[in-house]
Amino acid sequence: MFDSLKGLWDVLTPVVTSIPKVFGKDFIKERFHLHFSITFVLAFAFIRLLFLYCYLGDTPWYFQITVGYMFGYAINFAREGYYSTKGAPWSHLDVYAGAYGSTLATILYILWIN
Repeated sequence: MFDSLKGLWDVLTPVVTSIPKVFGKDFIKERFHLHFSITFVLAFAFIRLLFLYCYLGDTPWYFQITVGYMFGYAINFAREGYYSTKGAPWSHLDVYAGAYGSTLATILYILWIN
């Protein structure tokens, strides 16, 4: 059992430790604000559709937030993958910035719209 918890810890550690890097002094310079805000808007619409047509509202709140995070992560992962084939450098911080925007959109949707 503890082996699986160690694996979960290994996955969550970079996500949590990247928060100060993403929201630090280089937030605008590194263009993290674009990943955050664009994914925020996309995720808000996506979560709205899932609540209306896929009954996401019938699931626990932590599952809803996980779905929101995974949506933002997947969108930005695909974007980084596409642009890395075009010669742009890969950045996990860009992916995390978008995932944070998606997570915030999901939390705000749950609190205010739902």
